[in-house]
Amino acid sequence: MPELPEVETIANGLNKRVAGDRIDSVWVGSKPEPLKSTAAEISGALEGAKVERVRRVGKHIVFDLGPGKSVGDRQWIVHLGMTGQMLVANPETEAPKHTHLVAKLASGRELRFVDPRRFGRLEVRQAGFIGPGAEPLNISAEEFAQLFHRSKAPIKAALLNQSLLHGVGNIYADEALFRAHIRPRRRANTLTKSELRKLHAALHHVQSTHRFQRACRSRDRCGVSFEQQRLATECADHGAPPFGTQQDGGHCVGEVARLAARLLIRPTCVWRESRHAD
Repeated sequence: MPELPEVETIANGLNKRVAGDRIDSVWVGSKPEPLKSTAAEISGALEGAKVERVRRVGKHIVFDLGPGKSVGDRQWIVHLGMTGQMLVANPETEAPKHTHLVAKLASGRELRFVDPRRFGRLEVRQAGFIGPGAEPLNISAEEFAQLFHRSKAPIKAALLNQSLLHGVGNIYADEALFRAHIRPRRRANTLTKSELRKLHAALHHVQSTHRFQRACRSRDRCGVSFEQQRLATECADHGAPPFGTQQDGGHCVGEVARLAARLLIRPTCVWRESRHAD
């Protein structure tokens, strides 16, 4: 599932391509699973509306819409789930099999929502969506500590609670905890202020770093697998040869090796070490 940096990359790309365009008509498929709002509500909100801006809120892609057929400013909110895609395509391009929505734009292009596994969600609402929790890239260290000092949940589970922090996912939670030297199963309310400050800094670092690397980490979205892209980037950070090369070189250490072991994947730097050991 895409996490905050990946969703922001996708939202920024969509903003460059469709902001300022107008939605002329909308087709909604028959599968009910992706529809958090009804097909009629989605069509009514989108048709005739101008896409003012596309941005990220938590793990959601938010289309800010100008007035259309519906009264007042609306927002189209997209959650990609595990395999969701937002594609900008020419009309003559054949639509993928699992296309659940096609918005025809005034520019002549189409904006398509494709989701084979149908865990994604489409919703429209009045403007004002701010997400269920705090924004992890904007929250201060003091506010961050306040979220967790009374929680008896394991700290990793607390980090993944979207009503506290929206946008934090499994991999970045693991990496931040590793960088802060905190065990994931430790109860959140046992962490000291110093440990919470370290965790806040670590979480901000890992999400900001990958946010600006513009790493798209899903095979379904960019033609390169989630794990390969991530581990290639991190191996390079540690001076090791990138994933998939046949070079000898340094070793990928720390959280990268731990992550590789957890995912049962060996980036080149780990694979070379294990091969020579056998």
